[in-house]
Amino acid sequence: MKKVLTGLSFVALLGLVGCGGNTTGNSPNSNAPSDGKKDTSFKIENPSGATLKKGESKEITVKLDRGKDFSDTVKLAFEDPKKGLTFDPAAPEVKGSDKEVKVKVTAGDNADLDDHKITVVGTPGNAGSTPAKAEFTVTVKDNK
Repeated sequence: MKKVLTGLSFVALLGLVGCGGNTTGNSPNSNAPSDGKKDTSFKIENPSGATLKKGESKEITVKLDRGKDFSDTVKLAFEDPKKGLTFDPAAPEVKGSDKEVKVKVTAGDNADLDDHKITVVGTPGNAGSTPAKAEFTVTVKDNK
């Protein structure tokens, strides 16, 4: 009986202490993908919108959430810009080491008074990567 208890105690102790093996990539908190592939994904965080009067400009920030191994330059484009809204630069780039870019949005005198949904598309420099999209709203109000 004493031998059985000693054996069970040893097994229980071994279970508590563990084997000290490598768990990289298997832990739920690990940044490495469990399949051993590099994390070359990215997404665009939805930029904060802007409220402008005709003739007014404001700066917005477009931010990227980069995967651990993603360092490509991402070219941004504003799909179907609404009448009277302009973006400067019109086709900004987020360089490989950067996480964001500032863009000036201007509501011209001919901009429609409305809430304009804007889609920004990010295309990575690596041809094998998938583009990402995000949306934000630019509201144009009367000057009064």
